[in-house]
Amino acid sequence: MKEIVPKDIETANQWSLVLYSRGIPHELIARSDLLSILVDDEDLDRALEEIRAFELENRGWPRSYPGATYELHEIEGPILGLLVVASIFSLFLSDVVRDILVSIGANESYAVFKQGQWWRPVTALTLHQDPSHLLSNMVMGGLFIVLLAQLIGGPLTWTLALGSGVIGNLLAISIKPGEVSSIGASTSVFGVLGALCGVLLSKGMRGEVPYKRPLIYLGTGLALLSFLGVGDKSTDRTAHLMGFLTGLAMGIATGWYWRKLSPAFERHPLLVYTLLIGLVGGAWVAGLLATQRLTQVLHLMGIILGLS
Repeated sequence: MKEIVPKDIETANQWSLVLYSRGIPHELIARSDLLSILVDDEDLDRALEEIRAFELENRGWPRSYPGATYELHEIEGPILGLLVVASIFSLFLSDVVRDILVSIGANESYAVFKQGQWWRPVTALTLHQDPSHLLSNMVMGGLFIVLLAQLIGGPLTWTLALGSGVIGNLLAISIKPGEVSSIGASTSVFGVLGALCGVLLSKGMRGEVPYKRPLIYLGTGLALLSFLGVGDKSTDRTAHLMGFLTGLAMGIATGWYWRKLSPAFERHPLLVYTLLIGLVGGAWVAGLLATQRLTQVLHLMGIILGLS
């Protein structure tokens, strides 16, 4: 009998499952705080080859670095907080207030480039047409954000989400100028999808995962974009595409340098989230002040809250 010694108990269990799946007889032997795998002499080479193939296929997945874990509970708070902000702006009780916010915050080419209303690509991400519009972005966006956060961490994921959304909105109104306005967080949603594909693609380019896996995910991302991003005649398809392409580019860069970026962001999550929420809140304050509607909106909100 020959002994194979994995680095920890979890790895021992994984290798044991691999050997079971390939029909290689073996035994698990407990040695202090580790598990060893015993195989027959004639099966040793085949067992090592199967283990090497398994490790190559799963190299870099999931990623980790010392002292960091990315579990769902670590990003529940930020997801909830930002979605509450989006809900307040999107589904406000008063149609009058909502119409004012849309007139101030919708993404419009003329207003941004001719009138210097720079805040619109940011504020437009927090506005939605109706509950179904918001719900669809919450479901898809939440799923993509959770998946990406497992790879690069919550703070960096949210930075890519907002960054790809804002840049995607700017690119969309640059490519398609005119009086058409757009609202919704779907630019960020598809930005996160693109970033997810980009991170996996760059990992494949670096050899951290087998090259076939990133290509499969890239193809899946493009399929989801074509399936979910088309919508009806009111859908801003250009914003969806620009968000995806922006996220893809940012994801490739992030995946290439994530070993440096992710730990830096994870050490200061409160600062990152404060800056992101501050950017969104600051954009709204700037818009309300510049259009001289802040007092009016606050007055209407006070009336609504007093009546509720």
